[in-house]
Amino acid sequence: MTKQGRAPTLLLTADAIRDPDEVWASLDVIRDGADTPPRLRLVRRYIAWFEAPDRQRNGFVVFETGPDGWRGITAYELRADRPSVTTMLDTLDCKRVGILLYRRKVGG
Repeated sequence: MTKQGRAPTLLLTADAIRDPDEVWASLDVIRDGADTPPRLRLVRRYIAWFEAPDRQRNGFVVFETGPDGWRGITAYELRADRPSVTTMLDTLDCKRVGILLYRRKVGG
């Protein structure tokens, strides 16, 4: 299954992990059950913009790493059948959680 056509972005995620545009850190509250106290988990979230080699696809990918390892959060590809760039940026803003640790410098 390709989960809403995201399969073509899979190979681009390695670049996102290796060379992210932004890194965020946050504490997640984990509740295992009503009888156990909540615990905290430190999570780092990596965000990277991509432009596919064919230059026909642009978007972003988001991954997290924490005590349980790596986990994919989302991959969003801007396509003609999707809403505008504004919608894509709103979606990205929702993924920016916690404090900003790193942002790639744009320009010179």
